[in-house]
Amino acid sequence: MSRPNIRSRHHCPPTNKVFLVNNSVRTDETDLPVKGSIGLFTAISIIIADMIGTGIFTTTGMVARDVKSATTLLALWGVGGLIALCGALSYARLAAHMPESGGEYYYLSRMYHPLIGFLSAWISLIAGFSAPIAAAAVAFGIYLKRLFPAIDTQTTAVILIVAVACTQLSGSRRGFIMHNLFTLLKIVLLLFLVVYGFMATPVIAQPVLGPISLDTLFKPEHAVSLIFISFAYSGWNAATYIAGDVRNARKVVPLALLFGTLIVMVLYLLLNAVYLRYNDIEVIRNSSAEVGYVTAVGIFGSSGGGIIAGIIVVVLMSSISSMIIAGSSVVQATGKDIPMFAFLALKSCRGNCPLGVILQSGVAILFVLTSSFEQILYYIGFSISIFSMLAVAGSMAIIFRESSSFKPLRFVPPLLFVAFSLWSVIFSIKQYPSGLLFFFITIAIGTFLFWFSQRNGKASIAT
Repeated sequence: MSRPNIRSRHHCPPTNKVFLVNNSVRTDETDLPVKGSIGLFTAISIIIADMIGTGIFTTTGMVARDVKSATTLLALWGVGGLIALCGALSYARLAAHMPESGGEYYYLSRMYHPLIGFLSAWISLIAGFSAPIAAAAVAFGIYLKRLFPAIDTQTTAVILIVAVACTQLSGSRRGFIMHNLFTLLKIVLLLFLVVYGFMATPVIAQPVLGPISLDTLFKPEHAVSLIFISFAYSGWNAATYIAGDVRNARKVVPLALLFGTLIVMVLYLLLNAVYLRYNDIEVIRNSSAEVGYVTAVGIFGSSGGGIIAGIIVVVLMSSISSMIIAGSSVVQATGKDIPMFAFLALKSCRGNCPLGVILQSGVAILFVLTSSFEQILYYIGFSISIFSMLAVAGSMAIIFRESSSFKPLRFVPPLLFVAFSLWSVIFSIKQYPSGLLFFFITIAIGTFLFWFSQRNGKASIAT
């Protein structure tokens, strides 16, 4: 039986065709960006842009609700950074063995079962990318409202998502250039806040940092704080989603994971120290999602704080851009593997995955219109932790296979990641059991979609 060919619905040259070959989607070279077109700098910038976004400018105020001292708050951010670094080291091993795009979807499908991989892609679409896009867009609206009080936060968030999605649809190269520029601007902003924040004299007494015990640090109520902090650190695995388009991916992706996560961890700790240098813990607690703006006002005054808020508004756009780039790769990888969803893998002549961008942006807009900011953050942190733990646990099997002799130090990063993540998830469920209900509803819908796709797979290919 001859294989059908499907022409892209976009206005592309007639030579750009997509074929269903051996139950997967193949595309002409003219329809794809050059294989290995992404270098180390762009891979690191994607990680940094994905990590530095809504979280560092908003979640410290939420974490402060359950934290009694500045020392505990900084220590929790340090623990969150350690968890992210352990995860990055574990994913580096996975990326070195499986240098293909798709992130957890690709890894879990190969290490466990296609259903587990599909569920991770389903969760990634909703909680891993669309919900963070919504959170970043809402934060954009919150900070922009400081500059223009008359605007509506929700409407502004929707407009931003549509605008960034249209930019990505205009072409992958243009999207990468915009993304890199915004990422550089974001790093410059944070470095400026950190350097100036430590040089200037605060208007209040600096908090005294004292010793802290493990019993104080790992209280059950701090588990929810770690969920929020984990959201701020999420994105440390972003390079694995586009690994198939990275030059020399076996070496470059692990390096990007390591350096990108380390850079962000240091910046986060320094910026939180600046927050505490200019604000009492009670002020941070009451600032909620606007801790970045409150601190900027403390450093520069009301007019200078408005300027910094404007810059924060601009750089939040790079987070959305980065998540759309990475998330559409997951959608495309799912379409390649599952015949029923093969249409999701179609690429335009501009080198992007338009249906992935549109689907992801649509779900993000739905989050903006139906959920509160805090609900979005909790759902993100809880859901993505589950599948990240499964992927990291799988990396330990690789360590067993590749080690000619037992080297226990290699198991430290994945074991620490799983232990901390499991502790955080278990106590979070006790505090907010409704989060588990929403998670199981999402999983049930995803399982049904996978079952339906398997039953209709052959019919899908035939048509």
